[in-house]
Amino acid sequence: MTTDPALVAAAAAALLTSRRLTAAAAATDLPPTPGLYAVFAELDAQEQLGLPVSVGELPIYVGKSETSLLKRDGETHFKLGQTGQSILRRSIAALLHDALGLCGQPRNPSNPGYFDKFGLAPQHDDALQRWIGEHLTISTWLKPSDAGDQAGDFLLEIERALLKLWTPPLNERDNPGRWRELRKIRKIMAEEARAWRPARS
Repeated sequence: MTTDPALVAAAAAALLTSRRLTAAAAATDLPPTPGLYAVFAELDAQEQLGLPVSVGELPIYVGKSETSLLKRDGETHFKLGQTGQSILRRSIAALLHDALGLCGQPRNPSNPGYFDKFGLAPQHDDALQRWIGEHLTISTWLKPSDAGDQAGDFLLEIERALLKLWTPPLNERDNPGRWRELRKIRKIMAEEARAWRPARS
């Protein structure tokens, strides 16, 4: 296997854009192995999110899992109730704040804190989950078995190459085309979480 990150990234890109799972299938059907993943949105969903540019058939987000794609994606990004644990879910929630009537709250209401990692009330997370299920798909690329033991370093190189190739709008780190307003958009819901107070009984 070639170790040139650009060549490996090109092969990964071809696979990542060729076959996809629905968000519902991602919760159970992703492999429990290291690899990369790409998240896609339909064109009308891209408009609903208000992305700065249309990405067409390219992904809106790319990431890596050094241990298990199932755990990272199926059990975090695409699982109900995990908004506080997933920057992808928080970004999408913030972009749909007005359209879905979402409001940020502490991810652990019994011990408020870490407000930038806000969560959602159950009914709001339900609404977000339905939207994700209707509009997003995911594809994966598994780390080759002969890539060596350092999964993190290898996958990081390939991820960076893909970010340079695609500049997906919801990636901020290592993305030469990052959407600089995205953090400000999320901050609105972080401030809502900071101002949150439990309902009086």
